[in-house]
Amino acid sequence: MEQLQEFAETVRPKLEAVDLEIFRDFVGLCLSKTDSQEAMLDLIRTELPPSEIGPAELIPYKEYLDRLDPSTKKLDQEIVKIAKNLDGNNNSGKVKHAFYGIQRFLQEYPQHIHFIASLPEDEWFEVQESRINQDWRTFLRDYESEESSGYMYSMRTLVVTYLTPASGGKRTGGGGGDNELKRVWPSVGRLMARARRGRP
Repeated sequence: MEQLQEFAETVRPKLEAVDLEIFRDFVGLCLSKTDSQEAMLDLIRTELPPSEIGPAELIPYKEYLDRLDPSTKKLDQEIVKIAKNLDGNNNSGKVKHAFYGIQRFLQEYPQHIHFIASLPEDEWFEVQESRINQDWRTFLRDYESEESSGYMYSMRTLVVTYLTPASGGKRTGGGGGDNELKRVWPSVGRLMARARRGRP
């Protein structure tokens, strides 16, 4: 309060009295400027409608699998085996949704890309025991309704159908896609780190 009073006392001597007519002219000028600005913005909105709001361009799932396919790393081979249903367990959707979910998370929280990219390449990643756990859970809550017909993923499917509460999801009962999520983290991090550096 004292600082405010001190500021008022500093400013008061610099103020000049104006009559009501000058003040009205000033207000009218401000209003006309605002109206002109809004009219210009309306014209721009009409002529150049904004593009559809949504996630930035994503790395396609096929490109991800094509990169992993020739790998000799055990974890990469496990991911490809599940994704192509070579094990006959029909869990390919869990890998795909984990891939897009992690990629979207790292788009929204790019400060974690380096950390995820530096994870051991042949170890599962336990997000619930990590320093990014809170951001991951916040992301899943904030983006649960996001889906893309172009990339064929649904965050709701990831959150409600596949992930259990341990991994930030809502699935109850047996099964789930927690293990696929744990497998996919390191390779998605490396892929996104390369993309940021402009490397193929």
